[in-house]
Amino acid sequence: MERKKRVAILHPDLGIGGAEALIINLALALMSRGYEVTVYTPFYDPQRCLKESHLLRVVVKGNWFPRTIFGRLIALCAYIRMLLCSLWVVLFAGAQDWYVIDQVSLPIPLLRCRSRVFFYCHYPDKLLSVNRTNILMRFYRFWLDLIEEITTSLATVTVVNSKYTQGVYKESFKLIQKYCNNRTPDVLYPALDFSQFEQK
Repeated sequence: MERKKRVAILHPDLGIGGAEALIINLALALMSRGYEVTVYTPFYDPQRCLKESHLLRVVVKGNWFPRTIFGRLIALCAYIRMLLCSLWVVLFAGAQDWYVIDQVSLPIPLLRCRSRVFFYCHYPDKLLSVNRTNILMRFYRFWLDLIEEITTSLATVTVVNSKYTQGVYKESFKLIQKYCNNRTPDVLYPALDFSQFEQK
C-alpha cells in the first residue's frame, strides 16, 4: 500500500488571526485530500486559538527561546524561535514531501536541504517594521531585511495572498527581481470554508 504523502506546516504563532485561519484551512484541506499533516509552531495555547485547530496535530517546538529580549528584538526572536522549531522538524520529524511555511522565511534554506518548500507570503515583513529612527534600528533592520529577501528567494514555490501583495512583493524584493529572473509569485487567495455559512 502506498504511504500517505506527508506535509509539515511551520507557523510562528498558532493563535487567533487571519494568517492562523489560512494555515488551519490549508491543513484541513490537505487532510481532506489524504495528506498526513502536522503543524509545528513555537507557540500554541489550546485555550486561546481558533477552535478548528483542535482538529489538527499540533507540535510545539522552539518555545524555550524568549519571544522578546527586554521587550525588544521581537523580529529577531521570532526568527530564532522558528529556526529552532525547523531544526527540530528536520532532525526528528522524519521525511516530508513538502514543508509549508509562512511569515518567517529564515528556515527556508534549512528545510530545502530535506525537501520542497512552499512559502506563503502574507506581506513582506520588512514593510511591517517602520521604526527606523536611529542608526542601531536601521543596522538591525538592514540585516533582517536582507536575510528575509535572500531566504524568501530560496523557496521552491512562493505565493502571495492578493494581486496587491504581489505588486508590493515585486517592489520590495528588488534583489529577487534582479537576480532570480524577475520571478513573480503566484496569487493564492485565502480560502473560505463555505460549509460554515448558512444555506438559503
